[in-house]
Amino acid sequence: MTAADVDSLVSWLGQQLDEDQRVAEAIREGGLQAPQWQAAGEGTWVAVTTQDRYLGDPPEIFEAVDEPVALVANRRGEAAHIARWDPDRVLAEVAAKRRILRRWETAKDAVAVSAGTVLAGAARLRLQTVEMLILDLAQPMAGRPGWRDEWAAGG
Repeated sequence: MTAADVDSLVSWLGQQLDEDQRVAEAIREGGLQAPQWQAAGEGTWVAVTTQDRYLGDPPEIFEAVDEPVALVANRRGEAAHIARWDPDRVLAEVAAKRRILRRWETAKDAVAVSAGTVLAGAARLRLQTVEMLILDLAQPMAGRPGWRDEWAAGG
């Protein structure tokens, strides 16, 4: 990939992270730390409910309109999967991916600063390594609007 391709990928990936963050924050209660999502019960239909992260209350299904978070057909453990991807988990993933994008910026700067020095090769290797990580981070988002086929990892 050329430097322009990587720039485009990083820009696109940043937009995807913005959208993931927007969606996760939209369902947080009152903008505060969201309760932890949990799969409550067993059987064919399982409620994904919330548990207070501070008080450690057991999950309950409340009569309020917004409870439970979801009622899920649970043939293959779908409820546990949904509960694992609660808003705080998504936001933590977004933050970690943004840190990798910042490392790419730092690595690019190091290549420019080290040009013509004994450190140039090491700086280029570091940049290439971070670029491979970014390419890997983008793969689960393939197919979203703006995705380019040339970003597909070769395996």
